[in-house]
Amino acid sequence: MSTGVIGASGYAGGELLRLLLGHPEFEVSYISAGTNAGEQITSIHPSLTPYTGQSFQSTNVQAANACNLLFIALPHGESAKL
Repeated sequence: MSTGVIGASGYAGGELLRLLLGHPEFEVSYISAGTNAGEQITSIHPSLTPYTGQSFQSTNVQAANACNLLFIALPHGESAKL
Protein backbone atom coordinates (compact mmCIF):
# COMPACT_ATOMS: atom_id res chain seq x y z
CA MET A 1 0.00 0.00 0.00
CA SER A 2 1.43 3.36 -1.02
CA THR A 3 2.05 5.32 2.19
CA GLY A 4 3.21 8.84 3.02
CA VAL A 5 4.36 10.68 6.12
CA ILE A 6 4.00 14.45 6.44
CA GLY A 7 6.13 15.89 9.23
CA ALA A 8 8.67 13.09 8.96
CA SER A 9 11.58 15.09 10.38
CA GLY A 10 10.11 15.21 13.88
CA TYR A 11 10.27 12.52 16.54
CA ALA A 12 6.82 11.04 15.80
CA GLY A 13 7.46 11.13 12.05
CA GLY A 14 10.78 9.36 12.47
CA GLU A 15 9.15 6.66 14.58
CA LEU A 16 6.48 6.19 11.91
CA LEU A 17 9.18 5.74 9.27
CA ARG A 18 10.93 3.18 11.48
CA LEU A 19 7.72 1.22 12.09
CA LEU A 20 6.73 1.31 8.43
CA LEU A 21 10.10 -0.17 7.41
CA GLY A 22 9.25 -3.41 9.13
CA HIS A 23 5.72 -3.75 7.83
CA PRO A 24 5.26 -5.96 4.77
CA GLU A 25 2.08 -4.25 3.53
CA PHE A 26 3.30 -0.64 3.38
CA GLU A 27 5.57 0.98 0.82
CA VAL A 28 6.66 4.46 1.89
CA SER A 29 6.46 6.57 -1.27
CA TYR A 30 6.16 10.11 0.12
CA ILE A 31 8.26 11.52 2.97
CA SER A 32 7.64 15.19 3.66
CA ALA A 33 9.23 17.68 6.04
CA GLY A 34 8.38 21.29 5.24
CA THR A 35 11.33 23.22 6.70
CA ASN A 36 13.75 20.32 6.13
CA ALA A 37 12.77 19.68 2.51
CA GLY A 38 15.81 18.70 0.47
CA GLU A 39 17.77 17.51 3.51
CA GLN A 40 18.88 13.88 3.73
CA ILE A 41 16.60 11.77 5.93
CA THR A 42 19.57 10.15 7.66
CA SER A 43 21.00 13.55 8.63
CA ILE A 44 18.08 13.93 11.05
CA HIS A 45 17.32 10.26 11.71
CA PRO A 46 20.75 8.55 11.48
CA SER A 47 19.36 5.17 12.54
CA LEU A 48 17.09 4.99 9.48
CA THR A 49 19.84 3.70 7.20
CA PRO A 50 17.41 2.05 4.74
CA TYR A 51 16.52 5.62 3.71
CA THR A 52 20.16 6.50 2.93
CA GLY A 53 20.33 8.70 -0.15
CA GLN A 54 16.71 9.84 0.14
CA SER A 55 15.76 13.41 0.98
CA PHE A 56 12.71 14.89 2.63
CA GLN A 57 10.28 16.30 0.09
CA SER A 58 8.40 19.55 0.42
CA THR A 59 4.76 19.27 1.43
CA ASN A 60 2.78 18.80 -1.76
CA VAL A 61 -0.96 18.14 -1.93
CA GLN A 62 -0.76 16.23 -5.23
CA ALA A 63 1.96 13.89 -3.92
CA ALA A 64 0.02 13.36 -0.70
CA ASN A 65 -3.17 12.57 -2.62
CA ALA A 66 -1.32 9.90 -4.60
CA CYS A 67 -0.86 7.87 -1.39
CA ASN A 68 -3.36 5.23 -0.31
CA LEU A 69 -2.57 6.02 3.32
CA LEU A 70 -1.18 9.24 4.75
CA PHE A 71 0.14 9.85 8.26
CA ILE A 72 0.31 13.46 9.43
CA ALA A 73 2.87 13.93 12.21
CA LEU A 74 2.78 17.71 12.50
CA PRO A 75 2.77 19.87 15.63
CA HIS A 76 -0.57 20.77 17.19
CA GLY A 77 -2.63 23.00 14.89
CA GLU A 78 -0.32 22.70 11.87
CA SER A 79 -2.32 20.04 10.05
CA ALA A 80 -5.33 22.36 9.87
CA LYS A 81 -3.30 24.60 7.54
CA LEU A 82 -3.07 21.82 4.96
